[in-house]
Amino acid sequence: MLYCKAGLGRTGVFRIALTYAMRTLQGKFRIPPGVLLENYRENTRYGVQTPDQFAYLRLICSTIDAMTSEDNA
Repeated sequence: MLYCKAGLGRTGVFRIALTYAMRTLQGKFRIPPGVLLENYRENTRYGVQTPDQFAYLRLICSTIDAMTSEDNA
């Protein structure tokens, strides 16, 4: 289990990235990272706290996209 002190910043990045990966691997409609963050913040107000954390989240999601597009090529 991954958990930071308040369960917001790093944990938020991890939870959203995991959701994105699972949806992508299951072939479900891809939801942009920004929309996932908005949905996450409906329940966890300060999830993903810094611009660097969001940039890292976008990097993870784009890496997942690249990996899955290679598999489908």
